[in-house]
Amino acid sequence: MKNADLENTLQSRIEEAQQTGDKFGLFFLDLDMFKEVNDTLGHSWGDELLQAVSQRLHECLDSKGLITRFGGDEFVVVSDTLNDTGAGELAGKLTDCFQDAFELSGENVRITLSVGISLYPKDGDNAGDLLKNADLAMYDAKAKGRNRYEFFSQSLASQLQEQRTLAAQLHESLNNNEFELVYQPQFDLTSGRIAACEALLRWRPTREVFSVSPGVFIPVAERTDLILHIGRWVMEQACRQVKAWRELGIKIRVDINVSGRELVEPGYFAGLDDCRARYGLEPQDIGIELTENILIKAGSEALEELKKQREKGVEISVDDFGVGYSSLSYLKHFPVSHLKIDRTFLKDAPESAYDGALMEAIVNVGHKLDLFIVAEGVETEEQSRYCQDLKVEYAQGFLYAKPMPARELEKLLMSTN
Repeated sequence: MKNADLENTLQSRIEEAQQTGDKFGLFFLDLDMFKEVNDTLGHSWGDELLQAVSQRLHECLDSKGLITRFGGDEFVVVSDTLNDTGAGELAGKLTDCFQDAFELSGENVRITLSVGISLYPKDGDNAGDLLKNADLAMYDAKAKGRNRYEFFSQSLASQLQEQRTLAAQLHESLNNNEFELVYQPQFDLTSGRIAACEALLRWRPTREVFSVSPGVFIPVAERTDLILHIGRWVMEQACRQVKAWRELGIKIRVDINVSGRELVEPGYFAGLDDCRARYGLEPQDIGIELTENILIKAGSEALEELKKQREKGVEISVDDFGVGYSSLSYLKHFPVSHLKIDRTFLKDAPESAYDGALMEAIVNVGHKLDLFIVAEGVETEEQSRYCQDLKVEYAQGFLYAKPMPARELEKLLMSTN
């Protein structure tokens, strides 16, 4: 059914409900990770999967409403008469029916479903509003982890409007050069010298009195292509800064954070190679930091590209280790050189037997895998001594230095190294 036909059918359902006083739900369905399946197995498999999905949805719905493919890997369900409780039960049934794998040409393919729900008449009295609001709720379900359902609400609409406004400001700030990199050094715990530094992004829009926290604007950027533009800016600025320091006789590695979107972007690593070359830098001059969640979700192509970078000599760090999947067994599959232990593990490790045991286990296994260990969030002398006793190689935290502008780090490097 074409989208225009769907809207006409939905409008007829609304007019019918106006006469009877019925309530009904509109469910916007999106297949999670369908693009990855399509790219990995091929478009013919993707088409076969969509047909199997349509059949399963019809079986699950059991003639209790209308189902239509909306476009791509999206479907719309218009239920029969249904209240809030019934809508939640039906959405749960729809997601549950995807627990079993799909058998395609002798292969088992697993895929999940994200569902957004709008209710008539509460969330709209016309087809356009009901579709738009269910679509917003579906994106909220995806943002909260996929394989779930969410209801539309006015607070959600306000939140998404704020995010759209923030995204527009981010785009404007890229053109107005309102971003800045600050640098937090990592110290060698044996020599006391600065071994490298992490480049951290700061946004200081001219219309704001204070800077906006990365915890606020980075998630917004990651939901759009803005993160790709910002990532390229960070890469360029970091390479330019390393070159400027080298011209002053300062040689130091700068590590940049790479998002999941950048990791799977075609040509990202070719762009990194090109950027280094334009500034006359070696692979060892710019390091990469990725969270363990990003690495675990990365496909084989991305991991192969990371392996090539590692073979060239690029230092690759697992950032914030311990706050995601927290599985040491994954580390042997990743082409990484450094393990950055999240600050939450170190905070109470000197006094807590439990936290101390976890910290020691991570350090020991990391060393067995020939990884360098970086302790993040070192704030006290006691924590520093604890790390030295564990033979942790590097420390990063306020005890040693806060993130600082390039000129300040330049002075620190000249005075300490």
